[in-house]
Amino acid sequence: MADTNHDDLPRVREGGGRRALIAGLIAFFMLESGLHMLMGNYGHADVLRAAPGDACVELEPGAETHYSGWLQKIARSRIRVNRHGARGAAIDASPRPGVLRIASLGDSFAFGQGVNEEDSYAQVLSASLKRHGIANEVLNFAVPGHGPSHAIATLQARVLPLKPDLVLFNVSPDDLAPRAQGCAQPPIAGAWRSFLRTMYLPRALWLGWTRLARPHLGTGSTEPPAAHFRANVDELVRLSAAGGTLASVVLLTDREAFDDPSFCRGCPPAHDQLEDGAVPVVDLGPVWKRLRAEPKSFFLAGEGHLSVEGNLLVGLQLADALAAWPVLRDRARERAALLSDLP
Repeated sequence: MADTNHDDLPRVREGGGRRALIAGLIAFFMLESGLHMLMGNYGHADVLRAAPGDACVELEPGAETHYSGWLQKIARSRIRVNRHGARGAAIDASPRPGVLRIASLGDSFAFGQGVNEEDSYAQVLSASLKRHGIANEVLNFAVPGHGPSHAIATLQARVLPLKPDLVLFNVSPDDLAPRAQGCAQPPIAGAWRSFLRTMYLPRALWLGWTRLARPHLGTGSTEPPAAHFRANVDELVRLSAAGGTLASVVLLTDREAFDDPSFCRGCPPAHDQLEDGAVPVVDLGPVWKRLRAEPKSFFLAGEGHLSVEGNLLVGLQLADALAAWPVLRDRARERAALLSDLP
């Protein structure tokens, strides 16, 4: 039997470990290169920052970036935030004479995630109302990840100081789900955000983990957000009225969506909590059914957010509903009368 030189074993193990490390690094960078070609940049995180109080996150005034998808790469869209913390171009602090000012609150659907600001349904609404003869501007204060409780904080801190004539509280199917309560989507800070933006594989793993864990994240409350939904709506209406502002809930959902596992399985429909008529409601349930019936036309691939066509449909239908609202017409006439009184 040949003698075994045990002195060579450490060198063999060391060489094998080095080769495994090199192979692992090559595999990592090959996978990373592939993900750079397939994945979006998660760019909306660049315009979010931690917010005081119950808002959890807010848009960072003056921030600007582009967005090319959450996981799957899509066409790039521009995101800019004005100095008042709303998505879009600069606005005056005071409403312009003769122009109806509308503020929109909500989550990523109302924000228009994945499309340019002019294609969001907030701006489609504005353009369509002008065609109805209502001079207006729509301020988009929606924030990705926001739920009903966050809207109250945004209304107080950002919206009411700008003296809007109407506040729209946009409700999407997952706004009554557990993850809509508390700070279930905190902003990514500093160096960690830069790392996740640069290295796609760690971000894919991080996003996968947060998507799996997200339903279990929240404030620790034993009550689901559905239990607080009507109270949050009533508070939004009360605060708006105290500021001399009209308020309405926009239901971008149908009753069936509240039993959809991907949204809010077992949640009581928001429609049931608003059927007493005490709160003005724009029910876009039929629109939502149409959107869901044609996902390839109305949703972005791999996103779950509305496409340009989806935003267009929602904005047009919302404008038609609001243009027929007598109270809004009266407020628009008041604005026009103020303009005619100017010297």
